[in-house]
Amino acid sequence: MKVSISRRTLHAGLQAVTRACAGNRSSLPILYNVHLSVNENNGLTLRATDLDLTIETTVECVTYVDGEGECTLPAKTLQDIMAALPDGDVTIGSDGGASFRIACGKSSYRIHGLPPGEYPPVPEVGGSLKLSVPADTLRGLISRVQCGIAKDDTRPVLTGTLFQVDDKELRLVTTDTHRLCVASGDIETDQMFEEFPIIPGRATYELQRLLKDSGEHVECRFNKNMARFAVSGAALTTRLIEGVFPKYERIIPKQHSIRVRVAAANLASSIKRAAVVARENANRLTITVTPESGLDTDRIVLTANSGELGSCREELGCQIEGGETTFCVNAEYLQEAVAAISTEEVALDLTEPLSPFVVRPVENGEVQEDGSCLTVMMPMNLGA
Repeated sequence: MKVSISRRTLHAGLQAVTRACAGNRSSLPILYNVHLSVNENNGLTLRATDLDLTIETTVECVTYVDGEGECTLPAKTLQDIMAALPDGDVTIGSDGGASFRIACGKSSYRIHGLPPGEYPPVPEVGGSLKLSVPADTLRGLISRVQCGIAKDDTRPVLTGTLFQVDDKELRLVTTDTHRLCVASGDIETDQMFEEFPIIPGRATYELQRLLKDSGEHVECRFNKNMARFAVSGAALTTRLIEGVFPKYERIIPKQHSIRVRVAAANLASSIKRAAVVARENANRLTITVTPESGLDTDRIVLTANSGELGSCREELGCQIEGGETTFCVNAEYLQEAVAAISTEEVALDLTEPLSPFVVRPVENGEVQEDGSCLTVMMPMNLGA
């Protein structure tokens, strides 16, 4: 095996796949390596896995020499070498046995690999359900719900993303019990899903990194235990999370008594400033809603207090439908919800101070109430 490839191209390919390597999480040394294989079409395929997650991508070589071949090399070492080498063409060739010589300009390395036959094959996802999603759509959906994935693995199903298929719509749902994130988009499928897969949070994060805003489609394939996503020469295969996702529909409030519409950028900036104090007191942020009363405009007031640090007060102009109220929220959660929606204006739909409230996007002057994008949040106790 011998191949020549642009350093930049190889480095980008390694960055795409090596996060799937097991690293020190496994007792199998082969899983610390990345698998490289070349073919007669001048393609170099890179693959990494920790047995639960597999990422592969194919990049174009500069030249192709000495027939098809494969090898495995230490992923971190290879990535560090590519980061350190100057721009130019890198040659990788067999140096006898499992050793390979890597050369670029006047620099050369002799790196010991492991037999490629020991490397785990790509899991088969056969007999599966299929759907097609525009890459930019799927990337956007993941970004809108990513913040709702639970970090605590006490309940494994909450550490994943529910992929719910209904007619021609794909709905992604996440919840950590403190907040619920929902986002949906159009898809192409003629198949009925009796059970909806739960994709591990780590897999959706890595999938988002693989996707680019383009006109291409992601081909998604699911069976009982696995899912595979393929797009533009790259693919990600992951085990599914077993279990039953919560009946999230019952958590979404069906009505509101107060609606606050506010510029998303202004709200995000105010939360960021108040969070300097709020994070010293469990991220507690109090929001007081005050309709116009002798003022030029409606307003909300954000306050954060810390016994040791001090206090912060932020005032924002807005539009309010309904009366006055005061509620308390986790500043970090609200900031992430506003950022994930990514519209110029957002709406907060409120009921009682201790009841769940909804953050919705406002597009073309209209609050989006169709459920295609929303975050439901649990408030914090005002008296704490």
